[in-house]
Amino acid sequence: MVLGIFGVAIALIALTWWWHGRRMKKVRSQAAWPTAEAAIQSSGIREAEEVDYEGARETAYYPEIAFSYAAGGQSHVGKAIQPGAALSYTSQARAQEVCARYPVGGKAKVRYNPAAPSEAYLQIPKADLGMPIIVTIAVVVIAFFAAAA
Repeated sequence: MVLGIFGVAIALIALTWWWHGRRMKKVRSQAAWPTAEAAIQSSGIREAEEVDYEGARETAYYPEIAFSYAAGGQSHVGKAIQPGAALSYTSQARAQEVCARYPVGGKAKVRYNPAAPSEAYLQIPKADLGMPIIVTIAVVVIAFFAAAA
């Protein structure tokens, strides 16, 4: 039984670090993409009523930025602040901080995919070790408590 618990724990830890390694590779690749100067076309916040994981209603604030840039010999319009899911905040002030960095009429550097220049982002997030470390610690602690029971 104990070996089974630790086997599952090792598998979960390995899966977590494998997933994180793939994400790191993608982030490093995107961080190496060429840059272009973009003109900020619009900058604002969209509010949406959502239900959290406990079933409570809350307001989510989505910063929405539109920008134009030239890449690959063509003009493009982008709307993605960063790769992945849209940024959302439970604080309107936090969403406003993002919009304040990209005022209408302002300029910003975007990173664009050289293989698909219509894919561009204002920000490329840094992949940190926080989540894999937390998952590793949590799985190890749970495994030890389960084995001791």
